[in-house]
Amino acid sequence: MMNIYEHKLWGTNERKINLTSGSYLSLKYLFPNLTNKKSKLLDIGCAAGAYTASIKKYFPKVDTTGIDISTNCIKYAKNNFPNNHFVIGNIEKMPFAKNSFKYVTANHILEHTKNPKDVICEVKRVLTTSGIFYSVTPTEGSILTIIGWLRKFPFFDNNRINYLGHVQKFTKESLIQLLENNGFEIIETKWSCHFSYQIIDAFYYPFLYLINKNTHFMGETHFGKSESRLTRKLFWATKACLNILSNFESILLSRVPGFAIHITAVKQ
Repeated sequence: MMNIYEHKLWGTNERKINLTSGSYLSLKYLFPNLTNKKSKLLDIGCAAGAYTASIKKYFPKVDTTGIDISTNCIKYAKNNFPNNHFVIGNIEKMPFAKNSFKYVTANHILEHTKNPKDVICEVKRVLTTSGIFYSVTPTEGSILTIIGWLRKFPFFDNNRINYLGHVQKFTKESLIQLLENNGFEIIETKWSCHFSYQIIDAFYYPFLYLINKNTHFMGETHFGKSESRLTRKLFWATKACLNILSNFESILLSRVPGFAIHITAVKQ
């Protein structure tokens, strides 16, 4: 499993507050919880640092730190986003003192963890009193999602694990219980990644398997950084259009259960 994280550079592309960005709603729903005052934020599972850096860009007075288990990702983050702090580490046992951060974010991270309870306990430990924890997590165990149904079949289930490292299959109820049982109060929940996103996401990785692409393959690297200018433009234009469709759909349905749940919680 570790090979996935060392061979893939997730999170290299700039995150923006516009409909063409895949992280549009992850940032949009986070930002009302932040203030542009001197404070400290930790982004757990920061990958190559683009999400962390985007927060810093919009809130320059916030001291942002990212932590990730991947040596390659942290090396990339340090080289490309120098206004932030980046640390190699395991989020189940983080190298930070108690009460170090006012905010902690986890953007599509909990589904990758073998021991999510340990992660939540660590988040609580490093948060200050009344600190905010904001997470975005796919509900791959929910029968209300396309992928939730598909993961009942071994082929699709193994595909999600091998290509994405999604070892957990959460539901809304299991996530809320996980947080509430470990010292958090839920402030707000919203949804994203509804029908169009799920259709693409559900079949993209099985397609890669069927055409014999290994688990290290990434479209952003293969097509998005192609030597062909036309290939690059077509790839990013297609991705932008799909993001616009998915984001617009999720804005209209933000209170209707979708694939990804955005949870804002406060440390009790």
